[in-house]
Amino acid sequence: MKKAFLFLCDALFITRPIIFIPVWGYFILGVYRAKVLFAPEALYHITILGRDFPIMLSFGSAETITGLIMFTLLLGGAYVLNQLTDIEADKENEGLPLIAKAGVSTRLAAIETGILLLVPSLYSVYVGGHTCTLFLCSLLLLVAYSAKPFRFTGRPFLDFLSNALGYGLLAFGLGWLYALGNEFMGVRTYLKEAAPYFFFMVAGSINSTIPDMEGDEKAGKTTTAVFMGTRLSNGISTGAIICALAFAFQNHDPIAIVTGLVCIPFFFRYLLTNNPKHVMMTFQFCGGFLMALEVLIFPWFFFFGIMTFALTRLYFLKRYNITYPKLG
Repeated sequence: MKKAFLFLCDALFITRPIIFIPVWGYFILGVYRAKVLFAPEALYHITILGRDFPIMLSFGSAETITGLIMFTLLLGGAYVLNQLTDIEADKENEGLPLIAKAGVSTRLAAIETGILLLVPSLYSVYVGGHTCTLFLCSLLLLVAYSAKPFRFTGRPFLDFLSNALGYGLLAFGLGWLYALGNEFMGVRTYLKEAAPYFFFMVAGSINSTIPDMEGDEKAGKTTTAVFMGTRLSNGISTGAIICALAFAFQNHDPIAIVTGLVCIPFFFRYLLTNNPKHVMMTFQFCGGFLMALEVLIFPWFFFFGIMTFALTRLYFLKRYNITYPKLG
């Protein structure tokens, strides 16, 4: 019984559920911004500092919940595939990748990858329409990110652009579609609303590769940080934050505005100091801050985030006697 339980726990946590939190966050942002623009009556309105502030107390439909679950399964499969194809680099980098360092079966991971990628793909074909298109685009992008001959994860520019497209356009776009009944209600509006979050992901994704530069280089991966160096990479990230702020003000999006204003000093500080200790704040704190702000627009997000964090921490503590994930 204990062996079976540990097997199930390994199968769950090799999908890296802690990384689901930002994906859920971008999906929720897509739902929220669509409702703000096209269905404000579906939101609960409160007053903050004399201004109307709409919040979302539910997704509003079972279809949206199902869509989020299916998208989560798709991502889980992609994250396992990424570990299967990245074993050598993971051995060189810090942390405890479960396949590369903890000895989780590659056979289990391969079978699980197939199931997790197939089920949501079949679901998306059944749903059809624009939702199917975004699901299949997500599948292609996720596979191309990890699998040969594409391997976007180890190629300059493609590494951060694929992350930004996956989170800022596809995850956000799926939330947007589910909120509007599988209709975009104006592609141009959708792209403009998604733009701040696309650029936030550009900035965070580039800087998140900087601490892994040494291990990536040894494994033959030419990430954007390896290719361009730390200063130029962070220069692009800082420019992306400025672009995100510009779109945020244009969209009158308070969540994006506050995120950009709070986070941009961290990027400028690292740009000036080039201190390795400062780079972590540019993506860890700033990404976490955006997710924390989401609790204001969808209070249930706090519960989902805390539960995922707590269960992941408990698993790694009991299974491997290490503290992961860490705060800060």
